[in-house]
Amino acid sequence: MANWACAGLASAALLAGCGERVQGHGQPAVRDLAAALETVSAAAERTAAAAQEDHPGRIDHLQRAKQLRATGDLAEALAEARKAAAEDAETREPLILMAALARDLGQRDVEIDSLAELARRDPDEVEAPLRAARLLLDDGESRAALYQATLVIARDGEEAEGYHLRGRAELQLGELAEAVLDLESAAMLNPRHTYALNNLGYAYLLAGQPERAVQALERAAELSPHLSMVQNNLGLAYERLGREQEAYRCFERALQLDPGHVRAAVNFARLADALGIDRAPADEGQLGGQSDRDELELTDDIDRPAADPLMAAVRPVVGVVQEETSAR
Repeated sequence: MANWACAGLASAALLAGCGERVQGHGQPAVRDLAAALETVSAAAERTAAAAQEDHPGRIDHLQRAKQLRATGDLAEALAEARKAAAEDAETREPLILMAALARDLGQRDVEIDSLAELARRDPDEVEAPLRAARLLLDDGESRAALYQATLVIARDGEEAEGYHLRGRAELQLGELAEAVLDLESAAMLNPRHTYALNNLGYAYLLAGQPERAVQALERAAELSPHLSMVQNNLGLAYERLGREQEAYRCFERALQLDPGHVRAAVNFARLADALGIDRAPADEGQLGGQSDRDELELTDDIDRPAADPLMAAVRPVVGVVQEETSAR
């Protein structure tokens, strides 16, 4: 009974559902929640009966959470999953369930805290801090995201996304030299990672290295010719090398791909004016008076469709060179 009554401070905080998210919290990117739950569910159910016999007054909160979830009562299911996580400060399943339920309910802070605790309990866990880092970057919590991404790298030095996410965090923090190194590592580990390549090109542009930026961005454009942000950044890299006609075509292509792409519209109009190329009057209304400066975009993995139930193992990016979401 003492084991159930005593839970770690982190678990108690999850049960209470309160407290600020501390630096370093993150959320795991579990690729297949359904599979994860099924893996541990059978064993949990086998031990539940024995535990109930030893402690007749005990309520199986985890089983109750599953039942409530099955009936669609997600809020009550989450409350029960909290209790299960607090009672058992060692196992993963209550936290996986908590993260999934919090995501379904749109309770982002709870999801992040659940993922962070999952990463803390399992020193080999990689998907959780990956997911956590992504969410934290979206929330602008760059330092906490940096911590979670560093956990990923420490646990799996071959995980390209760990370096990519840390590079994004460093870009947000203004740590350009570190960001370049991490984004280079991401691109080396996964040469087909479009967003890492786009963000690497973005970082090179910020660092005043347009030749290197062109190399990275040409590769990104080859891999993902449908991404307007990549065309925009490539156009800026060409322009900084004096290759203005190529830059003009890139901005034009970016607008063909996405007519609502404001940064590309600004760059297109500015360069068209510099080259003395006539533009349609409609172009002016799209610019909002910003045509006097160039616009880069950072990417953050805009294709964030996340197909798995708990977290989408998607690839994020950083935007005024345009990081992948236009700056993620």
